[in-house]
Amino acid sequence: MITASAAPDRPLRLLIVDDCEDDAFLIVRQFTQVGYQVESRRVDTAAAMANALADAAWDAVISDVTMPRFSAEAALALYGKMGCDMPFLVVSGVVSEENAVALLKAGAHDFLSKFRLARMVPAFERERREAVRRRAHRAAEESLRLSEERYALAARGANDGLWDWNLTTAKVYYSARWYEMLGLPADAASDGLPTATLDDWLNRIHPDDAGRVREALDQHLAGRSPHFSVQHRLRHAGGGHRWMLARGVAVGGEGGRLVRMAGSFTDITASKVAELRLRQAKDKIEAATAAKMRFLAAASHDMRQPVQALFCFSAVLAERLRHDHAVRGVLDDLDKSLSSLKELLDALLDVSKLDAGVVKPSLAAVAVRPVMERVWKEMAPQAAAKGLRLRMVPSSAVATSDAGLLARILRNLVENAVRYTERGGVVFGCRRRGERILLQVWDSGIGIPERNRDMIFEEFFQLGNSERDRRKGLGLGLAIVSRLSRLLDHPVDLRSCLGKGSMFSVALPRVGRSAAEPADLPAACVAPGYGWVVVIDDERMVAEALASLIRTWGYRVTVAQSADDAVSQIAPQLDRCGPPQAVVADYRLGQGRTGLEAIAAVRSCCRATVPSVVLTGDTASDRLNEIDAADAAMLHKPVPPAELRQVLGGLVHPPAGSPYGRTARAMAR
Repeated sequence: MITASAAPDRPLRLLIVDDCEDDAFLIVRQFTQVGYQVESRRVDTAAAMANALADAAWDAVISDVTMPRFSAEAALALYGKMGCDMPFLVVSGVVSEENAVALLKAGAHDFLSKFRLARMVPAFERERREAVRRRAHRAAEESLRLSEERYALAARGANDGLWDWNLTTAKVYYSARWYEMLGLPADAASDGLPTATLDDWLNRIHPDDAGRVREALDQHLAGRSPHFSVQHRLRHAGGGHRWMLARGVAVGGEGGRLVRMAGSFTDITASKVAELRLRQAKDKIEAATAAKMRFLAAASHDMRQPVQALFCFSAVLAERLRHDHAVRGVLDDLDKSLSSLKELLDALLDVSKLDAGVVKPSLAAVAVRPVMERVWKEMAPQAAAKGLRLRMVPSSAVATSDAGLLARILRNLVENAVRYTERGGVVFGCRRRGERILLQVWDSGIGIPERNRDMIFEEFFQLGNSERDRRKGLGLGLAIVSRLSRLLDHPVDLRSCLGKGSMFSVALPRVGRSAAEPADLPAACVAPGYGWVVVIDDERMVAEALASLIRTWGYRVTVAQSADDAVSQIAPQLDRCGPPQAVVADYRLGQGRTGLEAIAAVRSCCRATVPSVVLTGDTASDRLNEIDAADAAMLHKPVPPAELRQVLGGLVHPPAGSPYGRTARAMAR
C-alpha cells in the first residue's frame, strides 16, 4: 500500500496492476504532484486483483502490459467480468501498435508509455469525466426503460389504446390495443413507428359525432382548451360502433410551435349501455309515477264525489225534517257515519299517495305559530267535548318545511293525544335546540307500553281498540305522521310513561330569522243566505245535491256542467241581475278542463272578479298554490255542509272593510 499526501480536498484511490514497486511509485507521484491525495494498492495476480476490487471502490485501474504471473489482457477480462466502470489505463515501456489496439478493443480506455507519464493525469481526468457521463447515460436509459415499462404496464392494466401524432410529419402511431378494440388485425399496428395517419381514426367516427370531435380537436390545438377530451362512437370492423373516450394533450417545441400530440382511447361502451338502461329505467319509473298520480287523482275525485253528494242530501233532508223528532236520531247517526267515511277516505288516500311517492313537498321558510293556531282552532272543539284543556304555547320560531304537510303532522299528533287522554289536557309548542326546532305535543293520557312504541306507527294499529270502534279513530293517523316525517326529513321522537302520558317530538330545521307575524283575520261570518250562486260540476248528481243544499240556506242557484254551460246561462241575466255573488266549482271537470278555467270564463263574461270557491280532493301543495294564484278559496272534498256554508257566507258577505274573500280563503286553508 502506497500513501502520498497532497491537498486534502482531492482524494484519489488507485488500483495499480504491476509487478514493480518502483513503477507503482512513479505512477502515484504523477498524481500527487498535481495535488491529489492518493491511496493506492499494487497487485500482480488475478486473485489479488479480484480481492482488491471486491474490498473497496477504486477511482481508476492502471495496469502494466505484461507481468510474470498476470497481464493487462487478463486484468481487463477480470475487470469486465466484475462489472467495473472506472477508468482502465494501460502503461507499458515497449509494446507494438497491434497489441495496443487489441487492448483498447478489449476495453482499455487509454494506452500510455512509461516514458511519457506526464500524459497520465490528463488521460485519467478525461476518462473519469467520460465514466461519469457513461454512468449518467446508463442511469437515464434505465430510468427511461423503467418509465416506458411502467407506462406500458399501466396502459395494459387500464385496457386503453394509445396514439401518438407527429404534427410535423402528420404520421400517427396507434398501439396494438387500439386496433384490437376496433376488431382490426393485430399486424396492422406498427412496431412503435408512426406510419398511420389521423384519417385512420377520423374516418371511423360515427357521422353524428364527427363534427363534435373535430371541434374539440381544433379547440385544443388552438390553445382554447387545456386538454383534449371527447366521447364518440367508432365503427367496429365486425359491424356496429363502440363508444370511446378519446383524451390527449399537445406539446410544443422550440419557439412554442406544436410538434406532437399524444393520448389514449378508453372503451366506454359498457358504461354507455348501462347509462342508457338506467335512463330507460328512470323514464319507466317516471311514467309509472305519473300514472300513479293520475290514478290517485282520479280515484280521489271519483270516490269523493258520491260522498259529497251524500253529505249534501243528508243536510237537505235534515233541514226539511228538522221538526220531525222521530227521524232526528237517524239523521244524526247518518251524519256521524258520513264523517267516519270521510275520515277513512282521507286517511286511505293520503297513505296511498305517500306510499306511491307522488306527494312532493314544497320546502320553504315556515312560521310555526300560524300552523299551530290553525291546528288549535280545529282541535279545540274536540278537546272541549271531552272536558280536556287544549293549550298552545305561542312561538316565533321559523323552520324549513312544507306548511301544509307540517300542519297535517301536528294535527294528527294532537288528535291522537286528545283521543287517548281522558282527563287533564294536551299542550303543544316549540323548543329551540341548536339548529333544530322541536315541535312537541304533550298529553296526560294512558301512555304507551314500551313493547308497542314502534307498532303504533303501523297501519291500523290501535291501543285498547280491539273491537275496532270507529269512534276511537282508524289507526292511520300515526302511520301518516311516520311517512310524512320521512318525506320531510323531520325525525319523530317518542317518550311515554304508562298511566301518566306521552310526548311526541318532531325535529325541524331551524331558520335563523323570525317571520313576520300574520295580521289577525276578521272572524268568519255566517250571514243570512241571499244572493245568486253558480254551481259548476260535470256530475249532475253532485251538482244537484250541492244546489239543493245551498238553496236551503236561502240562495238562488244556477247549476252548470261546464264553463260554456255556465256562461250561456249567466250572460242573458247580467243586464237584469248583475253578476252572481259566488261560484262554487269542482276542480276536475269533463274533457280535461278544470274549475279554475270555468271560474276564469265566468269572470271574463261578467267583467268582474266574482268570489269563488273550488272543491277538490287533491291535497298537493302545488294545487293549493294554483288555486290561491287564481284568487279563489279551496275546500277539500267531501266538504261538511257547515264548513261550506261558513265559507260561502264569507265570500258572499265579507265583513265591512275586509279584502274580497280574505276571511273565506283564510278559513279554507
